[in-house]
Amino acid sequence: MKANHRRPIALSLDTLLRISAKIGIYRALTFLFEDEAQGMLWLKGIHKSPHFAGNSPLRSMLEGGLNGLMSVRRYLDAWCSGNLDSGTHGDIFEPVAERDLIFI
Repeated sequence: MKANHRRPIALSLDTLLRISAKIGIYRALTFLFEDEAQGMLWLKGIHKSPHFAGNSPLRSMLEGGLNGLMSVRRYLDAWCSGNLDSGTHGDIFEPVAERDLIFI
């Protein structure tokens, strides 16, 4: 193994994109949920959002290949920024407005 001998290795673009998507999904889940159990519940749960068509995000990731991974990551990135529904109740987040800001 090249890595065991500290020699350079090359990863394919597909592998790098999959690693990036998984890290992004993990980071978004830790940002959005108080603990890992809540994040896993969301990931495994059935969602009413048209984005998941009544399936779980995990199923989208497993059955959709790279496109499924990237789709879940984009969804979570948008949710983190307040631009998508929560996927739990079909509620739509409103974009953050100036009236929402609190200065301390």
